[in-house]
Amino acid sequence: MIAQTDRLYQEGLRKKFDIVSDFEDRRGVFSEEAGMPPLPDEIVESGGVINFILTGPLAQAQRLIFELTPINNTIASFGPAVDLLGEEMLDVFNKDELSELLIEAGSFPQGAINSRQKREEIRQARAEKESRERQELLAIEAAKAAPGISKNIEPDSVLAQAV
Repeated sequence: MIAQTDRLYQEGLRKKFDIVSDFEDRRGVFSEEAGMPPLPDEIVESGGVINFILTGPLAQAQRLIFELTPINNTIASFGPAVDLLGEEMLDVFNKDELSELLIEAGSFPQGAINSRQKREEIRQARAEKESRERQELLAIEAAKAAPGISKNIEPDSVLAQAV
């Protein structure tokens, strides 16, 4: 029934105003081949979704009520469950997406937000630093366990013959 209604509507518009064919004729005008600039990286990264954030007082209040409150309630209810069942429960959250939702709902300035690539670089640097610190701690513990390990190898020892 809906398909018939749509078809009749389009046919009616075409007969009466020739609007539908005008829209169909213009479809190719908005492509890169027709001279339009390429899509910005932000739109490509978001999967083609453009999310306009209105900044008026009413829009901010509605965003706080309808977007931020359910997120905060969910996070608050997860606290006791994580205490009871363990931190593995937090694996359900996509940290990047959740962070972006909280920031957008709170009308945080876009210029103060790191890009996904920058966040990945920060995480890699943090992981490398933690790895180095862990290696240093292991080396200190090994030095305590075997105090003579930092001395030079004696020429007549088994280790000198192996090397």
